[in-house]
Amino acid sequence: YLADDDKYKSFKIKKRAGGERLIEAPNKGLKEIQKNISVFLAQSYKPRACVFAYIQDRGIVEHAATHIGQRWLLRLDLKDFFHSISLARVSGVLRRAPYNFAESPANTTARLCTLGRRLPQGSPASPIISNILCRGLDYKLKELAASNKCYYT
Repeated sequence: YLADDDKYKSFKIKKRAGGERLIEAPNKGLKEIQKNISVFLAQSYKPRACVFAYIQDRGIVEHAATHIGQRWLLRLDLKDFFHSISLARVSGVLRRAPYNFAESPANTTARLCTLGRRLPQGSPASPIISNILCRGLDYKLKELAASNKCYYT
């Protein structure tokens, strides 16, 4: 058993818009496990067309192209986004289709991907887990945008 301080190295980096972002980078062994979990989860994840964050072959150029020529652009950054995703939510998504983990493996996998009962910024598994968990949110925001003649990415 390793203490959290031995599993993660924490440091802060400056944000473009000011302020700092807490990064919690896993140690080499844990990082490798999280990468493998990420690869496994990605095999069944089909991102919506509006999703660009952390998606292979979708970059900032393609993302920006959606908004060229629009009169207005609203950009939001959710505060402590990864940290707002709990161990319980990670375990829950693993117990549902298409993964269908039993409770114990879902909880174990969730513990391997979380720090302090939440997703850490710095884990290679956090991006795919957050994208999977936000699939419904993306759909609702896309529908809201469309009903107001806007684009959502």
